[in-house]
Amino acid sequence: KRALEMETGGNAAERATAIRAIQALARKGDIDAQYELARICETGEGLKAPDPAKAVFWADRAAEGGSTRAMVLMGLYWTVGFGVDPDEGAAVRSLTRAYDGGSALGALLLALRHGGGEAPDAGLVAKALECSASEIVPYAALLEKTDFPAKAWEFIESAPKRP
Repeated sequence: KRALEMETGGNAAERATAIRAIQALARKGDIDAQYELARICETGEGLKAPDPAKAVFWADRAAEGGSTRAMVLMGLYWTVGFGVDPDEGAAVRSLTRAYDGGSALGALLLALRHGGGEAPDAGLVAKALECSASEIVPYAALLEKTDFPAKAWEFIESAPKRP
């Protein structure tokens, strides 16, 4: 936890120390550290440059370990082709795993994929509506590369209205 806090603030030396600590935890199988290391590799923050291949490697490890945040991240990587070739099927599978694991953001991103006049499942919609802005913000840079923002307005307009 302390390493994760240090990574987001402090000077370059503190960030480098924090990244080394996160790497050590990730190698030991800590899924939170694996997720954080994926995000670090994605942005290149504290590194010489972004490393998409390593970002995918660590996100995939965290997702396989059960991290729904990493499942969402992999779904977005597959969607935009970050470190992997774009693959709609893999994106849907990853987001479905996140939703099945209780992720409201996974549900929202799945619901936004519905089209062709077919309404998403009511349970999916209910879970998607639980998604908060704080869950979306960490993924903003990736989401901007998709058509999800435009689809979000369509989704909101089609959602059941509360009395």
